[in-house]
Amino acid sequence: MQMLISSQLARFMHCKAHEANEGPNLGQEGQVMMTEGQTAPTEMKARRAVRIHVNGGTVMEGNLVVPKTRGIGELLNGKHPFLEFETSRGEKIYISKPSIQTVQMLDLPKPQMGRA
Repeated sequence: MQMLISSQLARFMHCKAHEANEGPNLGQEGQVMMTEGQTAPTEMKARRAVRIHVNGGTVMEGNLVVPKTRGIGELLNGKHPFLEFETSRGEKIYISKPSIQTVQMLDLPKPQMGRA
């Protein structure tokens, strides 16, 4: 199983490196065209503060890097086997989705208490 995860990460990283070197595809009128499997360019991504609990009891706090056009649910249920994550110390890592137990959003506004 460890070999499978390593090969998946290698393929994912290869695709990310290829996307970074290739640049955007320009369609009619200079619009950026995305091919399947590509993510949005860096400037179109948002960071969402989260606390992630993974197998083995490890808890990590930091930011999930999410395309602005997609929500966290779409990202978690998407086809890519890894999530792009920035630790609270600024380190960039990729987390295997099957290793995740829970994702707690930290940047959501607190609900207003209604008056009785």
